[in-house]
Amino acid sequence: MKKIGIIGIGNMGFAILEALVKKFDVSNLYISDTSEEKIKSAIKNLKIPKNNCFLDFNDLLKQIDIVILAIKPQAFEEFTKFIKIDLKDKVVISIMAGVSIEKINKFLKIKKIIRSMPNLCAQVSQALTGWISSKEVSKTEKEIAKKIFRSFGEEIELKKEDKINELTALSGSGPAYFFYLTELLEEKANFFGFTEEEARKIAEITFIGSAKVLEKSRNLPSAPLTSMDLKNAVTSKGGTTEAALKFMEENKFGEIFQNAVECAKRRAEEMNGK
Repeated sequence: MKKIGIIGIGNMGFAILEALVKKFDVSNLYISDTSEEKIKSAIKNLKIPKNNCFLDFNDLLKQIDIVILAIKPQAFEEFTKFIKIDLKDKVVISIMAGVSIEKINKFLKIKKIIRSMPNLCAQVSQALTGWISSKEVSKTEKEIAKKIFRSFGEEIELKKEDKINELTALSGSGPAYFFYLTELLEEKANFFGFTEEEARKIAEITFIGSAKVLEKSRNLPSAPLTSMDLKNAVTSKGGTTEAALKFMEENKFGEIFQNAVECAKRRAEEMNGK
């Protein structure tokens, strides 16, 4: 069995690790982070063997076959200055936004690279991960990568690398769009005079319930319903929902939202130095 390491046990790194321990033998999982507290948490809560945990990522790199880079993209170049291990036979899976395969190859001097973009929903094993690999990654190594990605959600193998920047804007940042709408609905409930507790419950349960309806509808055996189908089902002619949606359309809410996603895409490109 291949040995898998994660460098960086932040929110995403920990979420991925939490999923991996359910699908892989923990004796084959390794972690590295500069925070002793995060390492202690992984040992205590996820039962990662103490001997598989390192403060110095070079110690981890000596042990593993596949390494997941879960560090901040802004820290990548500085990170590479401290690598002391030859990585040529390793497979690197990057979850760094805006860091291309070409850039990873340039700084790490390796050929086997998988660039991916999961999202925060990995915390509940509901992430959507888009990924693409360099041509040197074997079919077997791709299958292992798929198993890793499927341990915390669903995956899509992309045909072109520039699709990663688009997926980053759509799915990588997507949870924040959902949370923002929840926040706005909660603020309006407060404005209407509901207590903070009531306002939060109104907003959160409304959106959580709606997401579950969409999930159930998506899995209908006969004819799955789309989000547009469900929106239309809620919208009665001359009713309150129609009034709200009409106001949004007249004030170009859809256009504003689309432009915001474009801003996220451009930022992903900028982070890659384009």
